[in-house]
Amino acid sequence: MRKEIIIGAIILMLIIPLITARETKIAVKTDEKRFVFIQVDDSITQDKIQYVNLMTNADGVAVTNVSSDSQELDIFIRVTDTKGIIINSTKYTSYPAGENLVVDFQVKNETEMVALETNETGAQITEETETLEANETEIQETSQEITGKIVRGIFKDINASRIIYYIVGGFALIAIIGFITARRIIARKGEGDGFQEQKSFKIKKLTQLQAEQKEEAKMGDSDRIRAAEEKIREAQAELNRIKNDERIKEMEKKIEEDRQRLERLKAGED
Repeated sequence: MRKEIIIGAIILMLIIPLITARETKIAVKTDEKRFVFIQVDDSITQDKIQYVNLMTNADGVAVTNVSSDSQELDIFIRVTDTKGIIINSTKYTSYPAGENLVVDFQVKNETEMVALETNETGAQITEETETLEANETEIQETSQEITGKIVRGIFKDINASRIIYYIVGGFALIAIIGFITARRIIARKGEGDGFQEQKSFKIKKLTQLQAEQKEEAKMGDSDRIRAAEEKIREAQAELNRIKNDERIKEMEKKIEEDRQRLERLKAGED
């Protein structure tokens, strides 16, 4: 029983930290075909939590999920191209664990038309520049909206996975507790059955002894005397048998001596 309790306690110690761990989602937004290195350490102990290398998808987004029971995290992010050249990097210290982090490294290509030919075309160029800036602002807002939807969609999937993980962990915990409880109930029942059998055996023995005592109590003095005389007669018969055997041996010995004496007498006459 003690062994089962120890095993159950160890399993609970392994499962509870997993269920209570905080999950931090890190999303990096940059260009397509970029390598993203994410380093996550514990802010207090500086222990390594997760180091991962990712590649952005077609939308330029790379996402990872960090699970830890730490309170605060140190997060370092580096983006490189296919040639290994560092494009962007940043670091967050004492970042609250469990809060989502979205880092935007997306490169904006700005086109400016700076060409002054005459005073007459200057106003036109200024107007075109303002129109271009307005279009770029609209494009940037649209891009941010699309990227936000992508990141939210990814986080939604991760949250769903987290819920499933908690449900599975809860069922596992309930199953372990139920198993240990069932084993304890069965063990107690077995001990109870053994006690009942032992108790019945003792009662049966005591009943037999009481019955014998009652039978002896029913016997009168005459019966007891007859029983004693019978035992005495049996002992006397056994003693007589032994004595008779000794007498037979003595007679056989005497007959043998007389025969030998007779033979000696016959031999003397001759």
